[in-house]
Amino acid sequence: MRNKSSCVSCAGASGLPRGSLNSRLVRTTLRWRRRKVASIWIIAAAIFLWMMFSAYASSSIYRVASASMEPTLHCAAAPDCKRLESDLVVVNRLIYHITGVRRGDIVAFTLPGTRATCRGDVLRIKRVIGLPGETVRVVGGSIYINNEHLREEYAPARTPSFRALEVPPNRYFLLGDNRRRSCDSRHFGVIARANLLGKVVLIYSPHGRFRLP
Repeated sequence: MRNKSSCVSCAGASGLPRGSLNSRLVRTTLRWRRRKVASIWIIAAAIFLWMMFSAYASSSIYRVASASMEPTLHCAAAPDCKRLESDLVVVNRLIYHITGVRRGDIVAFTLPGTRATCRGDVLRIKRVIGLPGETVRVVGGSIYINNEHLREEYAPARTPSFRALEVPPNRYFLLGDNRRRSCDSRHFGVIARANLLGKVVLIYSPHGRFRLP
């Protein structure tokens, strides 16, 4: 009787030794954790691939055609160009459906046909300076937004004076970095949000180098 009761006391509820039951629980837990981690990695990989495909499908590549954005974007075969070959820019056409337009963004846009002030292509590339509701003016060769000085390390020269302008709703005031060689909102006025094609997110130089704007 003693031997039988001692054997029963050594077994778990299923009749298996306690050590064996604990090992099964550990193995089951580990398998569950591995499957969970694998599922997370699969989902993360799928999201990453979807984002890469979306970025590729929603992007366009344009060649810089003028010196209006020198020295940020280089061009060739035009006055004031700094290179023998023009830079290429990658424009994300989806980003402004997700985020808002920000000051300092370099954007590609179409110039309405009624504003044939500037020569060249209808598609242009400039920098966002004034946002809707803001007042843009020049004081002493520097840009002021709502009477606050705008620091512009990207602009190589002083900005020629122009009349103060209040940017209407859903419109943007755009300037080229090379102010003396740029035909921009000083000439053709503010640009509607609907005319913005997207934001320049990557610059490719002919020397095989990629850089951010």
